[in-house]
Amino acid sequence: MGKLIGRQHSVCRHAARGVTVLMATVTMLAALAWSASADQVPDFTPVAPPGGNELLKIGGFLKWIAIFGCPAAFFGGLICLGAGRLVDHRGAHRIGVALMLSAVGVAILIGAGVALLNAFVSGT
Repeated sequence: MGKLIGRQHSVCRHAARGVTVLMATVTMLAALAWSASADQVPDFTPVAPPGGNELLKIGGFLKWIAIFGCPAAFFGGLICLGAGRLVDHRGAHRIGVALMLSAVGVAILIGAGVALLNAFVSGT
């Protein structure tokens, strides 16, 4: 009997939480509809924050490191793979394969990331 009461209390608590979320959502939608009908939101022109050029330099440094790190990781993984095969060491073989696959994956992400960011910026 005690377990049943505890379960009923839990159900009531979850139902009350759901009603609270529903009321908050309806209130926000009503406020949004009222404010949109009163005045349209003005279109602001974007302004770069102070220090934006330094952030772009840091991003350029990180991209440079990633671009030159991918071939280094790939060839390091190739060496580790070969050494692991040569001495029949399964752990070194696995690390080599992981390095090679991660280098190829990061290179794909770099190439796709630039294209995706350009698509987001251009709006297409």
